Parts: sequence; structure tokens; C-alpha cells
Amino acid sequence: VKNELDAVRDRLPTKAEIDKWVKLGILDVDDYVGYMGQHGYSDEVIGFYLQELATELTG
Repeated sequence: VKNELDAVRDRLPTKAEIDKWVKLGILDVDDYVGYMGQHGYSDEVIGFYLQELATELTG
């Protein structure tokens, strides 16, 4: 039986989709942080992922 949090996560875009949308300019940093927080990632881990994305985007 899924709990309520799992049901919400099932309706959210995946991390891969969120990353892709940031790279395409569809989402901004605030959107990214919001979605990742809804997936249960801590602020620290979200920061690490943002650093990774920034490195990928700037080459």
C-alpha cells in the first residue's frame, strides 16, 4: 500500500526530467529547488545537484 507521499511523488516529474527542463531553460533554479524538495531531497543534496548542473551547462 502506497502512502500519501509516494502517491504525490508518482505525479511529479522525474529527476531526469527536471534536470532536462533546467538545461532547456524551461525551469529556473527556484522551480528546480521546489521540485527536488517535493521529491524529498535535502537542501544540501539539492545544492550538490545544482553545482553539477551548473558545471554541465558551463562546460
